[in-house]
Amino acid sequence: MAGAALRFDIQGLVQTREQLDRLMRFDRRELLQGLAQLGEMQTKRRISDEKEAPDGSAWPAWSDSYAAQRPAGKSPLEDSGGLYESITGEADDSAATWGSNKEYARIHQEGGTTSPHTIRADQAKALNIPGVGYRRSVKHPGSKIPARPYLGISDANRDEIEAEVRAFFEDLLQ
Repeated sequence: MAGAALRFDIQGLVQTREQLDRLMRFDRRELLQGLAQLGEMQTKRRISDEKEAPDGSAWPAWSDSYAAQRPAGKSPLEDSGGLYESITGEADDSAATWGSNKEYARIHQEGGTTSPHTIRADQAKALNIPGVGYRRSVKHPGSKIPARPYLGISDANRDEIEAEVRAFFEDLLQ
């Protein structure tokens, strides 16, 4: 061939080929398990430290009668620790999920009205529910529970998730 030519042979770029191979074969489940754990941690942090919805809005406070029987300094979703402790994350090959399996988890997330139910007399007395008297339990008429969203992704959470994904792929390129 007359003139000048430059031949670029990718076969000589062994390291680049290896990196591309690792990127093409990455373990989706490993990535998604990491994201599920991160989502679990973010949700627990929201309940214990941030005490606000993912959009940054404050959670409604307890009613005065309910607050009178709760421990001081606890957020409405921290109370007994049951919801906090129930937050778990899991992943499969296609999705990362996190949340709670507690029966009352949804009503705290979305708000709503509880059905009438039986409660102990001491609880009824603290809530000023009439008819306690000598009985050991009374019918609770149900309560309106305001929404206190704790599941979701805030802007800061999104930044953390994106950083986790970047770090995962950067590790593959090492």
